Amino acid sequence: MAITWTATGTRSAKAVCTTGTESPPADGLTPAEGTGATFSDAMGYHVVVEADSGQTLSGAGSLRAYVWNPFSGVWGRTPNLDLATTTAGVRGLALGNLAVFAPRGRIAFVPNGVTFSAGGLTVYINVSFYEDGRAV
Repeated sequence: MAITWTATGTRSAKAVCTTGTESPPADGLTPAEGTGATFSDAMGYHVVVEADSGQTLSGAGSLRAYVWNPFSGVWGRTPNLDLATTTAGVRGLALGNLAVFAPRGRIAFVPNGVTFSAGGLTVYINVSFYEDGRAV
């Protein structure tokens, strides 16, 4: 198992995964750069899971949600935000346009039992936020 997190913007992030079941983020007072997406000033987000080029999702599994507490440095398992990956035969699957009601901390989605034809997969957490009175 191996998951590599990187920031994809001011608040957004991606996780490149080599398997369909990965470990949750490690606790720490400062998460590794890009681990999860930040909810600071966020208004909403959506998650996209993509199989490697030329591959497809096979229709099973979920993305398990974890929320980082900036006060304790602990990633808390958050089952009510889990996302099912039950659509088969597609390379990419967009999951939800979700509102943020508590815009602080970070969120990470980690694959659990996600099946795909071959290769690996990438999970994108795309966050929208307000900047200068406009949504970006």
